[in-house]
Amino acid sequence: MFKSDRKNIFIIRFFFLFKINAVMRFLWLYLKGSYMKCNRNMEVAFMVCAINPSLDLHTDSTELLQLQQRLLWLLYDRGDLERYPMAMGTLADLEDQEPMTGKESPLSIHLKAVESAKKYYNNEHIYPFMYLAGYYYRHKNVQEALGSWSEAASVMQDYNYCREDEEIYKEFFDIANDVVPTLLKETAAGAESGGEGADETEKEDQPRQVAALSALQDPECFAHLLRFYDGICKWEEGSPTPVLHVGWATYLVQSLSRFDAQIRQKVSIITKDAEPVDDDDQSSEDLREGRRRVPRRESKLDEQAGPSSPCAALPAQNPVPKKVGGEGGRRRSSAGTRGKESDGKNEPSSPSPTPSPTQPPIVQGGPVVVFHSEKMKGMKELLSAAKINSSAIKLQLTAQSQVQMKRQKPTPSGDYTLSFMKRPRKTL
Repeated sequence: MFKSDRKNIFIIRFFFLFKINAVMRFLWLYLKGSYMKCNRNMEVAFMVCAINPSLDLHTDSTELLQLQQRLLWLLYDRGDLERYPMAMGTLADLEDQEPMTGKESPLSIHLKAVESAKKYYNNEHIYPFMYLAGYYYRHKNVQEALGSWSEAASVMQDYNYCREDEEIYKEFFDIANDVVPTLLKETAAGAESGGEGADETEKEDQPRQVAALSALQDPECFAHLLRFYDGICKWEEGSPTPVLHVGWATYLVQSLSRFDAQIRQKVSIITKDAEPVDDDDQSSEDLREGRRRVPRRESKLDEQAGPSSPCAALPAQNPVPKKVGGEGGRRRSSAGTRGKESDGKNEPSSPSPTPSPTQPPIVQGGPVVVFHSEKMKGMKELLSAAKINSSAIKLQLTAQSQVQMKRQKPTPSGDYTLSFMKRPRKTL
């Protein structure tokens, strides 16, 4: 008896460890296995990146910054940073602050870091896009900065959020609730600083201010903003810990209100429907059962109406009780009957094409955004409205996701989701 109890305890522990590992692999902290495998030269690069030049909260050591920059250039020229995107981002930031003559531009190094993350790490790393967005932000390139942040959120949407990912949560929180609202606010106020009384330095920055001001009139900037929040909402779906709260919603409304209705309506929003679910979850079984019930009821009604064939040919004289999905079938049969009477032939009528799901017409020449998250799908009409409905947007963004999500990637057979990790289904 004692041996059997020990065996059962061992099996339960093994099962829980296996399931916890299956859940943890979708967390950003573990990068879904796409972590860096360092050789000796990359270890040296890691130590160089770990140099802390700060003397206090407001002062950095110039000597340490120069030492770090020269060492990273030495490693970069040797090719030791090819598989180290974050080190290339650090080098590009140092070069942006104090450029060295005869070296590559910081932007080209940032772009190489992004390509390295895509090539060697399956585009699972977030920080290369963060470094690139920071570069565009410092140079007041609003469209490219929003585009890089939206790319980072698009990578993040394939993960699940947990308390262990607090570091990357703070990054996105600061971007959404501080950096982006400040950037758009400065962009909106850019016209005021370009007046006639501007001094020489302000006149030199005037082309940059004009370019920043035009960002609020660019539908592509609004599209990048929507993609950014769509990635955050998708990151939250299926996660054991919620991401969004009322603070996020407040700054989202503030950022949306910076764009006029004419600009927002130039963006075509497409909602991506959920793919057919093949899991063995109970929720998917309920969905499949729900799909089976309607045809069974319709088949019984058809069997009852089958023997009386003359009555079936005239559906208008024998009204059938209304049922889900039945009205469209009667319309097609009546249309076919009218076609037969006009032609005088007994040929079977061809079924009319089923209408496609209602999607707004795509604006010619405007950007197209595909929503993957359920929360942003629910806000599709609110985002293109003439007036921003702040209350509805806040309710939609902070609502707890009650939709049972499918797994993001196929899992091996026998891989069952833990019951305490599931969100409760919303009963109709």
